[in-house]
Parts: sequence; C-alpha cells; structure tokens
Amino acid sequence: MGNEPQIYQGDCLTVLNDLKLSDVSLVWTDVPYSRDTTGIEFGAEYQAFMLDRLTAVAETMAEKAPLVLCCSPPQIFLFKTVLDQTGLTYKGLHAWCSRASFYPSSVWNPSWEPLLLYGKGKLKMLVKEGGIPDVNYNDSSVFTRPRNKEHPGEKPLGLVKKYIIASTRPGDLILDPFMGTGTTLRAAKDLGRRAVGIETDSRHCGQAVSRLSQEVLGI
Repeated sequence: MGNEPQIYQGDCLTVLNDLKLSDVSLVWTDVPYSRDTTGIEFGAEYQAFMLDRLTAVAETMAEKAPLVLCCSPPQIFLFKTVLDQTGLTYKGLHAWCSRASFYPSSVWNPSWEPLLLYGKGKLKMLVKEGGIPDVNYNDSSVFTRPRNKEHPGEKPLGLVKKYIIASTRPGDLILDPFMGTGTTLRAAKDLGRRAVGIETDSRHCGQAVSRLSQEVLGI
C-alpha cells in the first residue's frame, strides 16, 4: 500500500474481509445512524448490523491501537453495548463541543457529541503531560461544525487531526470504515499518515476524492 489514501466503495464488512488488514494504528469513524444509510431502524437489527462490522474493524487493529467512534448522545449506551462485544476495551468517553446542534433548533437538543474511546489492549502513549505537540488548543475550527449540505454530520478536520497526532506517527495506517466525505482521510494525508476509507454512498466517495485532490490547508 502506498502513502496516498485508499478509498473503497462498498460495505465495510465485505471490503475488510477482502483487504485483510492487521496493522491499523487508529480507527476514527462517525457511524451511520439514519435509515437512509443503513436501510434499518434502531433496535436489535441495527445493533446486530453494527456488531458484525465493528467486530471486523477490531480485527484489523494492531495491539495498543485506539478506536474513536462518534455517535449521537442518545446512542452512547447502544454503542457501548455493541463495542463491549467486539473484544476491544472501553477506555473512556470524550465530548466534542460543537457550538451548534446537529438537530433542529430546540432548547432540549445538545450542542455536543460523544466520542467513545476503545482500545486493543493497553493503549500506547505517544503524548506525555503537557499536551499534544503542534496542536493549537485555541483553534476555533475544532469547535465549529462544517456546513456541508450533502453530509450534515461532517466533523471538523481539526478535530480528527488532534487524535491522529496524539496516537499515531507518520507512516502509520488509519482506518475509517464509515468514511462519509473523507474528513479522516484528508486529515491523515495532511499529516503524512496512510489511510483507508470505506463508504457505501457513491456521492460521498466522489466528495472524498475531490477533497483529497485539493492542496493541503492548515487547521
């Protein structure tokens, strides 16, 4: 595999079976949670659908590799139940404060989203006390939700970069099994990491290809 990010259109369960990856240093993904992308509602069928795919993802991870999974606040317990069955170990719950709700305007809708952190065994520690080198903690782009009408759930490039810098080295392999418009791959390319992205939606794959052909921009 070269250094250019690799995009695969299809179901990650099938694609991962074909690729047979085993050296993934970081999984970063924002899971599909609408019936438009999965074809199924929440509930037992959805949990089984995600368990099959996240178990396949876990099998690609190197020892001490982390998995960061974005979901909606009501789904925290659903995905913890699923991930606890994959063989990975729960490491914590992070919060992305987005300053704007993904949901229609309402006082009850949250302006934050959970990031579930799991690991394959004990997580490697690349960052010591004092923070992450080369990260601007006052960078407002990390907290601003991108305005993408084609993919309203898109996460900021700077947010993904923080985790990549914190947990991987240049040349390491990053996997996003639910790639969307390619934010993870763009971040990986900017930082000199290899990456594999998998997405069922051809429109999103096209957007990802366009983003990866752009010049590198700072966060």
